[in-house]
Amino acid sequence: MNNKNKITDKELNIPVEKPAALDALLERLTGVDRSTMIRLGGCVFCGAIVEADDFEDDLSRKEYTISGMCQKCQDHAFGIEEE
Repeated sequence: MNNKNKITDKELNIPVEKPAALDALLERLTGVDRSTMIRLGGCVFCGAIVEADDFEDDLSRKEYTISGMCQKCQDHAFGIEEE
């Protein structure tokens, strides 16, 4: 991928807006505020600190801004086996 199109660490910490009711539900399920964790650069499930280079591709980086899941948690959630 062309580096000028790559999602940067700064962009990675901008959470996708969700309806307040959905964010409240996610907070009840995970015990943490999704938007706050993304802004702080943490995974909502395991608490790992993440950087843009920790993700396999831009799609995974984008998924982080939506769900707040690190690469390992995304792989687990989406059923991707480690090699």
